[in-house]
Amino acid sequence: MGAPSHCLLISPLFWTILAIGIGLSIFILMCILMCFPQWESKRTFLKRVFQHLDVIGEGEICHLYPIETIGLDSETTTNCDRIYPNSKFSSMLQLLSMTKHEDEDPMFSMLDEQNVTLTVHLIGTGFPCESVTTRQNLDRGKKIRLNNLVCSYDRNLSILSLSTILPEHLITLQFDLIGPYFVGAIRLCFSAPSDTRDEEKYTLQQLEFCQLFYVNNQTLTMNPIFAVKMTKIVNETAGFTVADDNTFSGRWIPSLTIDTLTDTLLFDENGEYIRYLFDRFTLLIEITESEFFVKNIQEPIARHTEIVLHTILFSIVFLDLFGLMFLIVKLAIVPSVEYIQRRFFPKRKQSLKDKETDPERTQSSTDGTITQCRNDISIETHM
Repeated sequence: MGAPSHCLLISPLFWTILAIGIGLSIFILMCILMCFPQWESKRTFLKRVFQHLDVIGEGEICHLYPIETIGLDSETTTNCDRIYPNSKFSSMLQLLSMTKHEDEDPMFSMLDEQNVTLTVHLIGTGFPCESVTTRQNLDRGKKIRLNNLVCSYDRNLSILSLSTILPEHLITLQFDLIGPYFVGAIRLCFSAPSDTRDEEKYTLQQLEFCQLFYVNNQTLTMNPIFAVKMTKIVNETAGFTVADDNTFSGRWIPSLTIDTLTDTLLFDENGEYIRYLFDRFTLLIEITESEFFVKNIQEPIARHTEIVLHTILFSIVFLDLFGLMFLIVKLAIVPSVEYIQRRFFPKRKQSLKDKETDPERTQSSTDGTITQCRNDISIETHM
C-alpha cells in the first residue's frame, strides 16, 4: 500500500497474471475458431501471426546487463527497491610489455593513435600571446619549435590560454614567456575525441581532464615543472550470451605532480623575498606513460541460458508445489475432516440427514390428508 503506481506495472506477479489471462483468451479464441470450419482461414492467419510475434522482447528489463546501459531512469523504472545489476567486476594491473590478446590489440592501437590536446591556462597574468614561445625538448639538450600553438588572451579576466595538439604521447614541452609579469595560477587540461570501430565493438572514450594549481596569497614560481603520468584504462565487457562477442572500451587517465609552486624556499635559504620580477617565465611539462595499464572486466552473474533454465525450473517447482498441495488437500485434509465429523459429531450429521428427509415425509402426509378429504366429500355427495 502506498507504493508508486509504476510498481504494479513492473511487478512480476502482475505480468504473470496478465500473460496467463492473455494466453487463456488466445487459447479459447483458437478453440472457438477450430469449431467453425468457415473460420479456418482466420484461425490459420492468427496462428502464423503468433508464431512470428516476439511478445517478450528478449527480456531487456530482466537482464540489467551491462551496467553501462542502466541509467538512472532505468534504475527507477525497472525496480521499486534497490537496483541489483546482473554484473560482476574484476580489476587488475598488467605490464604494458606483456603479450596482449589478439582481441585487445585494436583497443591499444586506438589509444596510441588518439590525438590528445593540451591546454594551459595562465590565470592572473599580464603575458600577451606575442611573448609566448613553445618548444619540444629532445634528447641531448636539443629543442625544436612547435608551430601549431593556439593562443588567446582575455584582458578582462587576465587569463592567457595556450592550446596545442601533442605530436606524441611521450613528450616534454617547454613554454617560454618573455616579460616582467607574474602568474597567479595554472590550469592544465587534456582533451581528446571519442571513436568507435568494428560496429562499436571497440570504443575509444572521450578524454576531458583539468586540474588547477595555485597557492593562497602568493604568486607562482617563475620556473614550474609539471610531471604528467598517462595511464591506459581498458574495459572488457563479456557478452550476455555465449554467441555474443566481447566489447572493449578504453581511455587515458592523467595524473599530475609538481615539485614546488612558490619561491618560498629561496626566502628560507637567503632570508629575504624576491623584490624584483624576472624577465622570463618558463613552464616545463613532462608527459610520460605508466609502465602498467588497468584492465577492468565485466561479466554477467547469470547468462541468458542460465536465466531461462532457472525460470523453467522455478515454473516446474511451482507447478509441483501446487500439485502437492492439491494432493495433500484431497488425500489428507478432506478425509481427516470427514473422519472427525463421523467420530465426534455423529448426531449432528444424523440430524442433518433427518432434516433432509423430513420435507419428503411432510409432503407425503399432506398428500394423504388431501386425498382422504376428497373421498369423504364424494361419499357425502352420493348420500
